[in-house]
Parts: sequence; structure tokens; C-alpha cells
Amino acid sequence: SAATDYVLDATSKNVAATITAKVLTPRSTIADRTYDQTVNASLTGLALEGLVGTETLVVSQALGGTTQFADKQAGLAKPVTVTGITVSSGANGGVASNYSVPTTASGAATIVRKDLTVAGVVALDKVYDGTTTAQINTSVASLTGKIAGDAVSIGSITGTFDDKNVGTDKLVNGSAFVLSGLDGGNYNLIQPTGLRAGITPRSLIVTATGIGKTYDGGTTATVALADNRISGDVLGVDYSAAFLDKNVGVNKYVGISGIALTGTDAGNYSANTTAAAFATIDRATLTISASGVNKAYDGTTSASVTLGDNRIGSDVLVLSYGSASFDTRRAGSGKVVNVSGINVAGSDAGNYNFNTTAQAVADISGKTVTVIGVQASDKVYDGTTAATLGTAGAQLLGVVAGDSVSLDGGTGFFLDKNVGSGKTVTATGMQLVGGDADGYILTLPSGLVASITPRALTSITGITAADKVYDGGVAAALNTGAASFGGLIGSDNLSITAASGRFADKNAGTAKAVTVDNFILGGSDAGNYAFTGTAAAQASITPKALSVSGLSVADKVYDGSTAASVATGGAVLTGLVSGDALTVTASGAFDSKNVGTGKTVSLTSSYAGADVGNYAITGQDASTASITPKALSVSGLSVADKVYDGSTAASVATGGAVLTGLVSGDALTVTASGAFDSKNVGTGKTVSLTSSYAGADVGNYAITGQGTAQAGITPK
Repeated sequence: SAATDYVLDATSKNVAATITAKVLTPRSTIADRTYDQTVNASLTGLALEGLVGTETLVVSQALGGTTQFADKQAGLAKPVTVTGITVSSGANGGVASNYSVPTTASGAATIVRKDLTVAGVVALDKVYDGTTTAQINTSVASLTGKIAGDAVSIGSITGTFDDKNVGTDKLVNGSAFVLSGLDGGNYNLIQPTGLRAGITPRSLIVTATGIGKTYDGGTTATVALADNRISGDVLGVDYSAAFLDKNVGVNKYVGISGIALTGTDAGNYSANTTAAAFATIDRATLTISASGVNKAYDGTTSASVTLGDNRIGSDVLVLSYGSASFDTRRAGSGKVVNVSGINVAGSDAGNYNFNTTAQAVADISGKTVTVIGVQASDKVYDGTTAATLGTAGAQLLGVVAGDSVSLDGGTGFFLDKNVGSGKTVTATGMQLVGGDADGYILTLPSGLVASITPRALTSITGITAADKVYDGGVAAALNTGAASFGGLIGSDNLSITAASGRFADKNAGTAKAVTVDNFILGGSDAGNYAFTGTAAAQASITPKALSVSGLSVADKVYDGSTAASVATGGAVLTGLVSGDALTVTASGAFDSKNVGTGKTVSLTSSYAGADVGNYAITGQDASTASITPKALSVSGLSVADKVYDGSTAASVATGGAVLTGLVSGDALTVTASGAFDSKNVGTGKTVSLTSSYAGADVGNYAITGQGTAQAGITPK
């Protein structure tokens, strides 16, 4: 606002200033290379950073310039120094004197390790030691690809066999070979493959310790084996061992032969097949028995016996004794005979210890006395062998006149307790009494017979009938194992080996009465009893499992419903008892109303017939059938007249579309476009229609669309 207060002096004024050269940063691009023992690097590009605007300068490396790594070693992104950088003016006006450029630049590149291959590495054979460890010899290995003068060698390495077991030409897997030496890091070792070696069997030394035995007439021996197997290995050792002879002795030589290895690790060893041990054969105990020789009463105790023993096999033994005598001179049976001074001789006597005394029994027979006039009585089975004897008329035959001898006591017994007729009865308990009785032998009466008749059982209980699945019959399976018997004596062994059980009718039901009869008694005492009655039980007949299959469903044309027509004529009733009456009716429903092939149809079945109650029915719950599209035709599409517009486009109205064949309630819509036969003016021109259809139910129809309509094009 005060500009009018001032006058502008527009004359020029000179001022001095300095423009310094701009410092540029040279950038180099260096190529990666493989280790070659030098520091040389390859410069592949130079660029300058910091140029003003669009100015350019020419940058290059002068003759004599160098591009070198800091050292020769392999490594990633190693520093590189570039020397001898020069610049000159550019083609678009850049002036070199306006810039200051260093004559050196830095960069980075990778020296990649050089590949080495190795030869002469071998895996060494070994003797089985229970491990998979393998020794690998690298002492004669050679490296291909090493640059002369570099200090590189292969370090030590171990390997593993695939398994610990003996074998030839086995694969050896090595741990990764490594390079050592000052220059090892500059190389990449290609690992050798296919190393193979063998594992040879380990020598197994089997030793034996003898186990003593008692003389048994044979040379067979038992030993305890030991060996130097590797801990944890599974080995069995078979062998045979024998003494040189069968005789008793201390520290007798035992020869072991046929040593053979078994077990999962047997193939890893070679063992000695023979060995030796020492063991003792102790004397066996020879039990010498004596059998008395009967004699006639002679007033002395002298006796004769026959000696026997339990010698082994055909051993040669000779038996003798010093004396034998009865305990008393009196006549009697089963009298004790004492034997002393027993001795054993023969070539095998030294193998036994033996008793020098023994006892035997023998008879001193007296005068025979027989009994007559004794009778046995019949009885009903009572579980005992006791028999009743009638001795009222008994007489002694053979008593010398004047001797004081008479009969005392007497009972009888059947040979067994069981029922039978004309059964032998043995008399017992009779004895002679009187001052002269010991001079006689009583012959008990013989030929006594009597009968034991069966005992009637009063009842049979405890029989159970097994439930069964309906089978169309009335037969019932019985369990007679817990049967108990009224009238059974003591602990007699009685059971039922067979009986008949029958339901009152064939039909399914619970706790149905079962009649039990036709008993056949078993057990060791069955013959001693009789039973003619019946018994009762209860059991259930459960419905028989029956499965229904073979129901089929007919394909149909889409009708908007899921209703299906089920055919039961081919129904298969698996499990139906022959002759039973059972019928099947069924209805079906598709999984949806829509068109489709192989659609699942859910079946609902019902069953009838006289025998339907006897079955637990598993119905066929599904089948498959197809719903094919319903024919539908489209008409009633119209086209509006239009004023000429240079195109054939026509406007189609679908509001009056008539869908002939559409199921009531279905959702289906029509859209359409049209094209006049030409763009030119005319009346009653043909319009070609192109229709499309949509809606939830469109897939259920085979649609025949309206192909054409008519309309006019009036002049524009």
C-alpha cells in the first residue's frame, strides 16, 4: 500500500561466487566365479551415481586398472576393489570437469567352491561284532579337481552297514566325507557312493560243564553250555552228549558232539561242533522185593521166597538171600515172612545200592473146611454192595471128629452195587473159632446168587429249556445239566443223556410251557434207577430275523411330487421258514421331487399274514429310480413394432408367455431376446426368438421354446 513511497533501481549489479565440482559415486557390477586360487575378479559394469538432471558421463576402467577380491578364498558376497576408473564428457552436454570421480570403487561377488571328486575310498571287511559300524579307509584316496599347491585332504570318516548281520558285498552307508587342510573350505566334495564290504562270522567258543545223574543204564548225559556270544544276541545251541559207558563213576568223561546254533543271530557265528566235560554217575537204588512161597503146615517157621527187583533194562544182576521165616508156625493165609542176608552179584551190581532185608507174605495151609447151607437174599437197589445171608442152616464139612472148631459170624456182599439178576454174592466175615481152629482153613461158601432190582425215582426237577428263535417247529432244546432227582441215593452219579422237549405250539412267545419226557438216564449209576413220568420247563420263542430285499421302484416322468411306485412282486424274504404265510406291501418317496437318475427312494413297508408275529423283520429301507424331465412347451411371446433404427434388434414381451405342461406351483420364468430378419422397414416381419429359462424348477423340464414371432418396422 506504500509502494508509491519507493523508486525501483533496475540497474544490474555484478557479484562473484564459486561452483565446486560435484562428487560422484562410482558403482561397479562384479561377476560371480568358481574358486581358481587367484584374487582376480571380472568387472561386468560401471555406473555413476549423483549426475545432475539428464547429464551423462562416460565411465570406464583405464588400461592397467585392476579388479580384485580381497583374498582368494571361496565365500559369499566377498568385497571387490576396482582401480583405474576414468570419466569423460557425455554426449548430452555433461562436462567431466563439473564432477569429481574417485579412481577406485568397491563391489561384491561370490567365489563359488570348486567341485572335487574322490576315488580310492574303500570300506573294510570286519568280523561280526554285533554292531553296524563300518571302517572306511581313506588313506589311498585321491582327489580329482584340486588345484596344484592347495592344501586339501579328506578327513577321517566312519560308516554303517545296513544291518549287523554276516554277509558279503554288503552296502556301507558313510557319514558325510569332509575336507581338511588350509584350502579345504574352497572346495565342494562330491560324496562317493556304492561303498560295499563284508561281515564275516565271529568264532563262537562253546564250552560245557557236566551235570551229574543217577545211574539209568544209558550213556546219555546232560551238560550246561556257555559261550562268548555278544551280549543281547539271540542264540540257541543244540547238542548231544554221552558218557563213554553207562557205569557209575566220579568225574567221568562226557563227550559233546553235534553242536549246532539256532536263533535269529545263529548265522553270525561259526562254532566248534564238539566239546568235552566231566560228570558223576551216582548209584541207582535197587529195591529188592520178596514173594513168599506157600507151604503146608509143618510145625516150623521155615519159609521159601522168590526175590525180584526194579533193575534197569537187561542189567546183569544175581540175587540171593541168607534166611527166610514165617512170623509164627500156625496155619494161616497172608502170613508175614521175614527175609534177611540179601546180596546182589553180577557184572552190573556195582551200579546199585540195595536193601539187605525184605518182607513177604505166604500161606501155611491147614485142613480145608467148607461151609454149606448158606443162602443170599434179593434186594431193591440201595447204593451199597451189602447182601443179607441166611446162615441158620449152615454146616461145616471136613472137621475131624472131636476137634473144637465152630463157625462164627458171616456177612455177604455183591461184587458191585448195581442192579442185576443172578448176581454173585461173596460171603465174608465168617471165621472158625475153638481151640483147634488155627489148624484149619475155612473155605467160604461159593455159588451164592441174588438179584438187585432198580429203584424208582420219585421225580426229576431242575431241567431248563433254552429260548430259541422261531423256526416253525415245536421242538425245544433242553439243558439237563442241573437236573436233580427225587429218590436218588447219596452221591450216586446220575444224569440225563437224552430227553424230549416240546412247546405247546410253534408260535413266538415268552415263558411258554415246555413238556419234558422220553428220558434216557446217564451216568455210572443210570442202570440202577427207573423213571416213567414227565417234567416241565419254560422257555421263550423269540421272533426269527427276517430281511426283506428285492423291492423295486419304477422310473417316472417329473410330476412335481416325491411319490414313487413300489413293486413288491420280486420281494425276497431272507429267513422265511418254508410254508409260512407272510406278505409285504410298500410305498416309496423320492428324496426330492426333482429330475435325476439313480435317485434314492425311501421305502415304507408293512407286513401281514398268519405268521407275521413270528418274525423280527428288517425291511428294505431304500431303492433307486429315476425322474425324467417333463415335456414343456413355451408360446405366447410377442414382439413390439418399432421405428426403423438401423438394427435388427427386437423387443420381446414375455408377460403373456404360456407354459404348457408346467406343474401347478412350480417356479419357472422365461426371458427372451429377438432379431428381425433384416433391419429394413416392413410389416409382419419375422422375428427370430432366443429364450432362456430360470427358476427353482427349471431343471425338471424338457423345454420346447417358441422359435419366432412377427412385428413391423415403420419408417423413421
